[in-house]
Parts: sequence; C-alpha cells; structure tokens
Amino acid sequence: SNPVTSEIPIIFVSANTDSQFEEQAFAVGASDFIRKPVSASILLARVRNQLAVAFQSVELRRKVDARTEELQLSKLKLIHRLSCAAEYRDDETAAHIARMSRYCRIIAEGYGASAEWCERIYQAAPLHDIGKIAMPDTILTKGGELDGQERMVMQRHTATGADILGDDDEPLITMARSIALTHHERYDGSGYPNNTFGEDIPLEGRIAAIADTFDALQAPRPYRQSLSVEQASAYINEQSGVLFDPILVQVFNRVMPQLLRVRSQYRDDLDQGVDDA
Repeated sequence: SNPVTSEIPIIFVSANTDSQFEEQAFAVGASDFIRKPVSASILLARVRNQLAVAFQSVELRRKVDARTEELQLSKLKLIHRLSCAAEYRDDETAAHIARMSRYCRIIAEGYGASAEWCERIYQAAPLHDIGKIAMPDTILTKGGELDGQERMVMQRHTATGADILGDDDEPLITMARSIALTHHERYDGSGYPNNTFGEDIPLEGRIAAIADTFDALQAPRPYRQSLSVEQASAYINEQSGVLFDPILVQVFNRVMPQLLRVRSQYRDDLDQGVDDA
C-alpha cells in the first residue's frame, strides 16, 4: 500500500501447499508464488523474469508519460495560436492575455483551488474572447461606443466562442469553453448570454470576469480613458455582489500585491507575446 514500494515485485516463498493460501498471496499483490523446497536456479530465473517485467513496465510508463507530455505541449501551443488569432481581430494585446491568464491563476490560488485546477484555468483563460474572430470588422474596429444593435451582435462572441471550442470531454477544452461562454455573466443575473445568477455561474467564469475587467479597465478605449490601478480596483469592489462574486472580490483584494507584480512584469510596451503567456 506504500506508493514508494508498491511497484516492487513480490515473490511469495512458502511450504504451505493449501491452494487458498496461494490465492490469498496473489490477491494481496504477489507477482509470483514458489513452493518449498526451493531450487536456486529456478528461483533466480523467476526473479529475473519478474525484474524484466517490472523494467518493461517502467519503460512503457516512461514512454507513455513522454508522449502525454508531448501531446499536452502541442495542445497548449494550439491554444496560444487560437488566442493569438483572436488578438489579431481585436484591440487587445498579447500582454493583456498574459496578464489576464495569470490574474486568473493567482485569484484561483487565493481562493484555495487545487494546483491542477489553477494551472488549468491559467492555460484556458487565453481563449476567453476566441468568439471575437467571428465578429464583423465594422464592430471590432469601430472608433466609438457601440450602439444597442451593435452591442447585441458583440455579445454573441460568448456563445460563438463556446461553439468554436465545441463539446469536448478534455478538461482543458471544457474549461476554456466555460470561460468563453460565461466570463460576461454577472453575479446579479444581468449578464449575458444566459443571465446566469450567482454561484450558478461556473467558478472559472466568475474568476475570469474579475481578471478580464480589472485589466481591461486599465486600457484606453475610443469612448473612454484608461483607469488607474486604484480606480480599476475600486470599480471591482463597488460592483461586488452586483457584477462580481463578493467572495472572489475579497480574494482579489488579498492577492493584489501579486497582481501588481504581474502588471509590472507584463506591460503593453514590452508585449512579450502570447507564447509567453
């Protein structure tokens, strides 16, 4: 039962001739069973056989792990390329994606999510606006605030992003789809596309909403000036319980020093690129 020793093959050697005893030995994990009296040559042959099988198992597992890692890396590269495609269609920078994904991970860590879950939201968050690649240029490049009809069209990017990512059992793609669909939902139920309320909004969507808004508010837009870190932070707090999960807003305040370090490291004037995200 000890994971440190559980893969060491065990050979039972016994003078007990009861078949049930032998069955018990294999039931608890024996690799082989030898009855006494023992022939030294047979014992050595059995040991060699068990070691050969054990080494083959280790080598096979190493190859599977290496291939799994290779596939994971390819998948992450594809995600980065897709997020880069969305960036080309919008006025967001690669630095925004780098910051936003890191903000998501930091907030998730502060909330107490598992290390695996925190890494997953970090890898999935860059695809939050993937649906914008299907939005009309006249809306994406408009030099002023969108009118009502244009805003309705723009809001479709959430459902479109979910459609692009599709239904997939793979956890990373599943989370990316969830973020794309729900990062504009509001805690009070007034968001889009489904007016989802409170904790019915998936945790990853609630986290992404704070991370994306905090960073977006600090970027200039044709219809408004950029806000300072203090102003953006104040807005997040003002909208606690309205736009944002109040528990996550508390976490946001607590991890602010980490967020500011990311903000300093990934500046728009440096724009390290989406592969660094």
